[in-house]
Amino acid sequence: MKNHILYSGGAYGADTAFGVYGVRYGITPDRQFHYRPNGNTNITKQLKDVGITPIILNDIEMEECYKFMHKCIDGKVPKKIVRSFGKDLCARNYYQVKNAQSIYAVVELTSDFKSVQGGTRYAVEYAKSLNKLIYVFDYRYEAWYVWVNEKEGFSLYQDGTPILFEKFAGIGSRKIQQYQIKDKNTNNWVNNPDYVGDHSKNVSLNAIKELFEKNMK
Repeated sequence: MKNHILYSGGAYGADTAFGVYGVRYGITPDRQFHYRPNGNTNITKQLKDVGITPIILNDIEMEECYKFMHKCIDGKVPKKIVRSFGKDLCARNYYQVKNAQSIYAVVELTSDFKSVQGGTRYAVEYAKSLNKLIYVFDYRYEAWYVWVNEKEGFSLYQDGTPILFEKFAGIGSRKIQQYQIKDKNTNNWVNNPDYVGDHSKNVSLNAIKELFEKNMK
């Protein structure tokens, strides 16, 4: 996969899986772009261990992200951009999809099959606005879905595993990885309570692995 370029976010879960499998299947660290906002620059140890470093977005780039987020989600851009730690991650998702030909997200679909859950929703909504090709693997249904249009939403992808375009975003839920977080009440490190369990994790990892294997060239 010497010509493929991966855009992602450096987070636990799907981001890490796409990055690590990407290296394994030939997408070298210099062709992986894991975007982080300035002020929140950490990526996972698993990504660091395979030689991946984050791409840090500066103030000007983050302002671009915020403007696009407000225009896409709120329908208008405020006169003053107010940044926050949480919103920074939602906004920077714009850079994950901006230059991608297609988006592959491992995440739960909403009940109406019109979007996805969690922070990945921002990336998916940006991709819709930019008319990108969007695939979602929902580990609950163990299947890929493809975005059709606003009326039909996401539809079951009939050909099993989709084609992997050369410039792609590999993103999704943190919940497919067990990792530790700091408990707000006790200040102790505890296991991520949102972890979906070993079965859903393995199903998700296998889907990502098959995505790379089907498109090896």
